Amino acid sequence: MATKRAVAINRPRERYQPYTPTPFTGALEQPWRTVLGNPSDLDARSVLADALLDAGDPRGEFLQLALKKQPTPAQGERREELFGRLSPEWRRALHSGDRNLRGIGFENGLPEIAHVQLRSVSALDWLHERAPIRELNASDYEADPQWVEWLPRHPLVKHLRKLSAGGERSEKTEPLIATGAFASIDTLEVVAPLTLSFATTLAEKTPALRSLILRHTGDELEPATLRTLASLPLQSLRLEGVSLSAAATKELERFVRLERLELRSAAVEWSALPSLPTLRALSLESSAPALESLAAFLRRSAPLAELALNNVGLSADTVSLMLGGTATLESLSLNSNTLRDGGVAALAKLDFPELRELSLSQVRAAPLGFASLALAEWPLERADFVLNALDEAGATSLASGPLCRDLKALELLMTSVGSRGARALSAAPWLPRLESLSLFSNRIGNTGLRALLEHMPNAQTLFLGRENPFKEEGLLVATRGVLPRLRHLRVDEVKGNTIEAFVDSGHADGLHTFGFGNSEITAAAASALVTLPRVHTGGAPWSRIESQALELLKSRWPHFAT
Repeated sequence: MATKRAVAINRPRERYQPYTPTPFTGALEQPWRTVLGNPSDLDARSVLADALLDAGDPRGEFLQLALKKQPTPAQGERREELFGRLSPEWRRALHSGDRNLRGIGFENGLPEIAHVQLRSVSALDWLHERAPIRELNASDYEADPQWVEWLPRHPLVKHLRKLSAGGERSEKTEPLIATGAFASIDTLEVVAPLTLSFATTLAEKTPALRSLILRHTGDELEPATLRTLASLPLQSLRLEGVSLSAAATKELERFVRLERLELRSAAVEWSALPSLPTLRALSLESSAPALESLAAFLRRSAPLAELALNNVGLSADTVSLMLGGTATLESLSLNSNTLRDGGVAALAKLDFPELRELSLSQVRAAPLGFASLALAEWPLERADFVLNALDEAGATSLASGPLCRDLKALELLMTSVGSRGARALSAAPWLPRLESLSLFSNRIGNTGLRALLEHMPNAQTLFLGRENPFKEEGLLVATRGVLPRLRHLRVDEVKGNTIEAFVDSGHADGLHTFGFGNSEITAAAASALVTLPRVHTGGAPWSRIESQALELLKSRWPHFAT
């Protein structure tokens, strides 16, 4: 029955209808067994989708849409709508078996991703009969001491394409891989020192490996170690906490298929590396490279599409030196460098005709720098200016300059935009096209918020966050129906009765995810939230949640975030 509020606005509420999955028996049993027996066979999933449709099970339509490589916007929206209705019951059925199963993720229309704590083998046993798991994220915290023995022998393992294993016991990583049970995986993320012995084990026991993430601290890599690792068909490599001599650095040129290289807290002799001809993406973080050597490497290497130089000591004096030969970039991140206004102004003078994404978080820029940046004529679609002194003047520049004319997503967390800055942004000609806006902690007030939201008809993602004094106004504005396409919402510091009013209005029915941080979640508010028909993920971090409310929320979303 529609609520009084919904009747008043002549829009009946759409409510969540619990869904009971059809058992995989009868005509469904064989298609399902075929999928379980070969999780990588997408044609088998198509057959299963047809069988589910014949059985009148809506998972058939969802699976068909999920398997489309290039769905239309309407098909994508329908897929998300079905996922919000079907996935809670699907996840609940999987989670009811074992407390060590910590999470489930979907890929290609079915639950393929499992997050498991290795306290016992029972969680894997439960999953093996109920989901075509292809990606396992295994934590060894509080693990069974014998897990290295039983995990490799489990039948679920032979279908894995990705393994992420980590926690406390990095000394067990090499023995685990040495079992040879993970020969078919193409992606590996582990905590382990990159020794010659471990590199040899990887080369021999994981011959199909295309992506490797190694998290460790304090390794000085020997040239022979990298030479051995280069025998793998790696396309993506991430190393943390390593040091490479000139001889070791030169071995990187042996990675003839490498398209992505990420180095964190790493020391590399860039002058020793001639080039990486297949490299398309380079990411350095919390490193202190010799900037002239790195700049020279960038000029002689293959044209890059993505470059991240985060917290590497870049300054106003070195921006042009570093980026002068990178005109092919589509994505650029310079977070946590002290660029200030001079560095941002120098950046704005460079030519980036393909640049779609820009991240300048915490570069200590002020309005003067943003006034220069706003004049750059790059085809930006996503911009991140988090933790800068943007304020009203900077917001006014961005609103009127050409930089943001194609913008779809804008991150303005903690940028001192203020109420006047928000009103300036509301007049931007590009604002009606914006799909995602983050205004966490900007003190824009009721007037600024109302001005923005009433000019954002295409907003799909909205993060209002804390320390915005309007608090509940964000929900109340949405209640009036000015955000018809809203799908993802995070608003902090709201009360239970405001959440009820928002749900009752019918304007929350399109949500796919929500978050109410530092809020008051009453039983009545929870009773309203669980009726939302399309939500597949919800949370209320740092909130005051009544016990009955939490029980209701977890009954709908097994891993409701608190």
